[in-house]
Amino acid sequence: MRRWLLLFLLLCFLLPVFSQQAKQYAFTHYSTANGLVSNTVYSIVQDKQGYIWMATIDGLQRFDGKRFITFRHSSTNPHSIPSDFVPQLNMDKDGNLWLYTGNKIGFFNPHTFLFTAVPVEDEDPSNPYDITFYGNAYNGYMVLHARNVGFFLYDPALKKFKRTISFKTPENKRLYGITDINGVEFWISIDGGVIVYNLKTGNLNYRGHNPDKNIYINAVQNDTAGTGFFAQVNDTLWYNSWPLISWAPFIHKLSLKSGAKETYSINRQFNFGYTEIGGNLFLQNGRKWFYGRSFIAEYTGNKQGPFELIQNAYNGDQSITFDHVYKMMEDRQHNIWIATDNGAFVFNPDMQVFDVHKVQRPTDAQPHEAPVSEACELKNGNILISTWGNGLFCYDSNLNVISMLPGLQELTRNYMMWCLHEHRRTGLIWMGFQGGGLGIYDPVKKRFEMLNEKTFGGSTIRKVTEDRFGNLWFGLQSGGIVKWNMDAANGDFHKGYEIIDGRKGYYIQKMYTGKHGAVWVGYINGGLSKYDAATNKLLFHYSKNNLNNEGLWSNNVNDIYAYNDSLLLIADEALDILNLNTNRITHISTENGLPSNTVVSIEADDKGILWLGMANQLCRFDLSKKIFSTFDRKDGITYDLFVPAGDYKLKDGRLLYLTDKNFVVFNPLTVASARLPDKVMITNFKMGNRFLSIDSLNSLHTITLQYNNTSFSIEFSALNFTPQNKLNYYYMLEDIDKAYQPASSLNEAVYNYLPAGNYTFKVKAENTEGRETAVTELHIKVVPPFWLSWWFFGLIILLVFAVFYWIDKERIKKIQALQKVRTQIARNLHNDVNTTLNHISLLSEMARIKADKDLDMSKDFIEQINTKSRSMIDGMNDMMWTLNPQNDSMDKTILRMKEYAEALQNTYPVQIQMEVDEAVRLLKTDMKLRHEIFLIFKNTLRSIAETGTTTPTLINIDYQSRKILLKIYNGTASFKNTDTEQTIQQIHERAGILNAELDVQTDKGISLILLAPVHQQ
Repeated sequence: MRRWLLLFLLLCFLLPVFSQQAKQYAFTHYSTANGLVSNTVYSIVQDKQGYIWMATIDGLQRFDGKRFITFRHSSTNPHSIPSDFVPQLNMDKDGNLWLYTGNKIGFFNPHTFLFTAVPVEDEDPSNPYDITFYGNAYNGYMVLHARNVGFFLYDPALKKFKRTISFKTPENKRLYGITDINGVEFWISIDGGVIVYNLKTGNLNYRGHNPDKNIYINAVQNDTAGTGFFAQVNDTLWYNSWPLISWAPFIHKLSLKSGAKETYSINRQFNFGYTEIGGNLFLQNGRKWFYGRSFIAEYTGNKQGPFELIQNAYNGDQSITFDHVYKMMEDRQHNIWIATDNGAFVFNPDMQVFDVHKVQRPTDAQPHEAPVSEACELKNGNILISTWGNGLFCYDSNLNVISMLPGLQELTRNYMMWCLHEHRRTGLIWMGFQGGGLGIYDPVKKRFEMLNEKTFGGSTIRKVTEDRFGNLWFGLQSGGIVKWNMDAANGDFHKGYEIIDGRKGYYIQKMYTGKHGAVWVGYINGGLSKYDAATNKLLFHYSKNNLNNEGLWSNNVNDIYAYNDSLLLIADEALDILNLNTNRITHISTENGLPSNTVVSIEADDKGILWLGMANQLCRFDLSKKIFSTFDRKDGITYDLFVPAGDYKLKDGRLLYLTDKNFVVFNPLTVASARLPDKVMITNFKMGNRFLSIDSLNSLHTITLQYNNTSFSIEFSALNFTPQNKLNYYYMLEDIDKAYQPASSLNEAVYNYLPAGNYTFKVKAENTEGRETAVTELHIKVVPPFWLSWWFFGLIILLVFAVFYWIDKERIKKIQALQKVRTQIARNLHNDVNTTLNHISLLSEMARIKADKDLDMSKDFIEQINTKSRSMIDGMNDMMWTLNPQNDSMDKTILRMKEYAEALQNTYPVQIQMEVDEAVRLLKTDMKLRHEIFLIFKNTLRSIAETGTTTPTLINIDYQSRKILLKIYNGTASFKNTDTEQTIQQIHERAGILNAELDVQTDKGISLILLAPVHQQ
């Protein structure tokens, strides 16, 4: 008898454990497969910027939500971490990361990525201390303990650790560990008890010696086993102990006021046999977690089972599996990070409001998967779950497994059930089965009866709905509709069945009673029908191709829901909205923002927000605002392929959605989006294969790039580590992108070969509700090549102006020079004309006087007047010819010379042979040179002609060494008249004007050589 009593008590104790499934959360796993350098992660911290840092067995890593940056020891870099093995990380008040590795302790700057080793007072570098502990101190920096030496506090002014107290472990006492209590007091666990060291007073407090009257020593002085400190919450002390007894180690909860203590054993509750408690994590919201070897558990305070275990087994990509948890950490978004020997995991228990339940009966050792077909909440709050092939399951209102209702034990067998309905008037529970079976359960009489009503024709009863008159309408696999007429049957479920529609071919997916009392029937590949519940008449049939081709999106009607008195929602792959007043259908599809055209179920919460079951996701849809939000496996829905019409709203507002493996229950009012990050951060700026320091770039107002190095990529992240907070990123580079561009899953923007100019890169994030973060800007300047720079353009403009100025100045100089030449010519002409006219006047007077006395002399004077007149006319002609702009070329001058030579030959018996170098004709010379050479040529040639010689006169005009060479030679002519000296003098004067070299010989004929320099125009 006692044995059976003990067995009964044991079952009563274990029943809550069996009845409530282990909590399932959706974990994101980071391992070597997606960026971790090692799967052994010892510690995780979050820096002030929001980056996650992980200490691993093979290096230190920074994580921004997408990418890892790895830091390892380098023998060539004195500022690299001392060793790749990083067992612990702590952050001080300055944001530096402290680590002890490679027998060195120091800090790693998360901005510059440089490690600085910190010396310890009196330490011999050749024999370094054995540091057994380091942690945060009250001054915001670090305190460390060296075995058998003592405690040291970091002094930021001295940049070294200063000894605060010498401390050696008592003989024969093992030091288990040191825990930071509050930065001032440190819990030292040794054999036989606890020592509390006060960093400010310098006192060691322990049993029998408590100078600081430490409350912890007073509270735990009788615990002689090795103990470890967890936390103090208000007046409650949490600590652990490991005495050498069964079910150890233990977790203790001790009231420092009353002394009341509760002791818990995770080993005993979960029958582990052996485990180790590694530590605890108490969240800001008060939730308490403990972890260690092979377990993570949350403290719930439930008397029957104070801890809720997280399942440690691989059940898919969102599960968690490990052998040892080294550390747990809460980030600023209240995510929990878990450092394990199987990588790092992260989850957010407060954001995971979806409870996934596999089916289970009290006699089942473990819950199991099954295709769930229907759910039904009874009047007493219990919930029935039917399955296809696994029978019926029963739960209480909290979804705890309970025993099957009396009289329904038969249905715990492998029945293929399709639908459930509790009749509002009679309270009878109706059930549809495979093959046309109809089951009715009377909860009052606790009796179940299975009918094989011939009216169903052996067709599976898939769906049932109750109309406003209390009649039941059954939808069959064959497509037929059968009605149980309650009044005709006088409430007797054995009779009163009639066929409403005997069609074949389209099986029924949904039966639904609308707000106006009409019965709606949804078919697979058969559209939607509307029936009058009173007359059984078909009122209207909707399909894809009716209503002037503006009918249903699809003929596959999966679910129906009356949104209000005038709108009927239809899940037909897309979401159709039927206006009952106008009979018009509006489609909502992926073109309108619907995440997927796979809608299979519809339900609304108490606020009127729609919840759409889809293939591979659950969608929240605010119809009034047209805002969609999606939830999937990342949100804790471990299996998200929802079944058609598989939705049910519980009386308390919770929604229940069915899959072909389990069912999901959640309170939609608690589903809130995570806090939107403040802004997006630029996490990397990459040029080619070189990463630029973002911290140094951020300190600059503008990033300057050279014109020949403008291909770069910008990586960004909102440092959002909450999987449920889905963000979409958008970026643009002003003047390059016309609008914001959606970012790829890599959160990266790539630009190539930017032209010179000033640019502003903008990036923002948007959550599924359409809320946006502030815009993050990065200013970029591409320096143009020097030939495109403003100063070069300015220099060119100045140079152009200078050239134009020089050209204009030269033009003016030429004009002035030309004007000077012309003025000189005019002056010479004036002088010559004046002299000639004076001579003519004088000769005329003399001729007049001699005309009566000496006629011959008078004639001679008149001849001289004639000669002077012709000479003056020739001179004036020469002047006018020279001044004519049309004659401003050497070619015309040569032609003038030849014409003059021909004129002399016609007047005098002189023979002239003239040869001109072709290069001379092409010369562009000034007027003065042409005029003076012509006059020298003319005077010389005239003087020769006037001698009356018949010997040929040779003339050569050449161009050599940038000089014109004029040679005139006659071997027999000689200057005999009185004008010879004057002519030779004039020739020399004109040669002097040209700075020319002149040689005139008259002793053996006449020879003239002129070498005149040429300044081409």
